[in-house]
Amino acid sequence: AAEARSWIRPVEKWRPRGSNVDRQLASLLRHLFVKYRMPLFFDTVWLLDYSPHCAVWRDWYLEVGQGQNIRHCALPISYTKKMAHYFMRAPQDLSLLQAIRWGQILGMGGDARLARMILSTRLSPGFSRDEFWSAVIQWLILHPQLELDQLRLIVDYLIFQRYGVSPEEYDEDSSPINEYSLKGRTFQSLLRDVNEWHRDQENKKRIPEYEWEPSGIPEFDFRDEEDGAQSGKRWVIRELLNSYELDTEGNHMNHCVGTYVSSCVEGNCSIWSMQIELEKGFKKAITIEVRKEPHLICEVRGKANRLPNPRERNVLRRWAETAGLKFSSYCSF
Repeated sequence: AAEARSWIRPVEKWRPRGSNVDRQLASLLRHLFVKYRMPLFFDTVWLLDYSPHCAVWRDWYLEVGQGQNIRHCALPISYTKKMAHYFMRAPQDLSLLQAIRWGQILGMGGDARLARMILSTRLSPGFSRDEFWSAVIQWLILHPQLELDQLRLIVDYLIFQRYGVSPEEYDEDSSPINEYSLKGRTFQSLLRDVNEWHRDQENKKRIPEYEWEPSGIPEFDFRDEEDGAQSGKRWVIRELLNSYELDTEGNHMNHCVGTYVSSCVEGNCSIWSMQIELEKGFKKAITIEVRKEPHLICEVRGKANRLPNPRERNVLRRWAETAGLKFSSYCSF
């Protein structure tokens, strides 16, 4: 009744057939809304709640039912004619979002086996910032020798590398922390890195995770208004407060800050991560060590232990001024 204005035939003229509830629903929906062929998986949008995104999906149903091509709907990703073709022929056991992914994979040149495998990974559920995942799918299509277990590990590894969170923590709101990509990666080199990462993750599960109290030094949130390429960019400096965050910082920055756990637990120092907000999320810039007494910035390093650039030094100085921090004699900018 909520969509009565969209009925193309009077409900009184519909007659249920048989006793199968799913078939009766499919028949009723097609009687009320559909002029042309409609895949069965699409019917599930009428069994969901009335949140805004579900209402959008029902609008797509109505539009496709009137003969509009799905690629002209406001889909979360760019869709080609070929993708739309495979979308309309997706298996009926899929959800709408899974069918969109199915059409994308087959439209890009993948097959049903790969599509099923991808749908069983953490890559499948949503389409936030899908430019990265579309590139991943293209890489996977070029390496059809992958098995399901390998694919799941690869997706988990890519989540960690790109978003800096564990696969279990990854969701639609996760923001990229760098520009990691698979460009130029061979099958063997990626699989070697994935297996090494997975072993490290399993080993870390056997090691207790440590947490410690905040140092009391204020965090920093700053928008750079100076001229140049970074003008208008937002910078944040936040304290790392557990061994997992330290380890993640060290892995992504390719330096040894992950070994500072005992110093942080004992309160001898605090470790801080400076990040810059880019169009695709926050990117790690530099890591900062502050000695407890007398609140002394004693080490600052970027990726692979590089020294901070002028823009980073400017943000660092501003934070030091507002937080009452000093620079050590060998770390003066």
